[in-house]
Amino acid sequence: MTTSHTTQGTQAYCDGAAQGYDHAFTNTVIGRAEREAVCRGAERLFRSGDRILELNCGTGDDALRLAGNGVRGLACDIAPRMIEIARQRLDCSGLQELVEFRVLATEDIAPLHGDGPFDGAFSNFSGLNWVETFPP
Repeated sequence: MTTSHTTQGTQAYCDGAAQGYDHAFTNTVIGRAEREAVCRGAERLFRSGDRILELNCGTGDDALRLAGNGVRGLACDIAPRMIEIARQRLDCSGLQELVEFRVLATEDIAPLHGDGPFDGAFSNFSGLNWVETFPP
């Protein structure tokens, strides 16, 4: 697992932001509009039965919306608290068979090749901007 100072700082920041993330972003007018645009695009690309990888999933909103359309997903985030909130939402959704949430930094995705194949992957809302070094 990546343990650089930058990655640890990113994880700490995102953990701290997790509790208020949906209030500060997802549930705002701009956040809803941006998320709606992303989901419309993802819904055009991914179909029921597809399996996708989502990087930097935050509190799981996109993964759960796609799962509601039958898209199976493995959704990862560096922040344990973000994943904890996503799992709580999943437990209330009735979609447990379609989504798996994991604490995983994008820098550490190389071992996920054993979890494939995936029909696609995505990351949104600047998650890739936080990545210190992409795996080879």
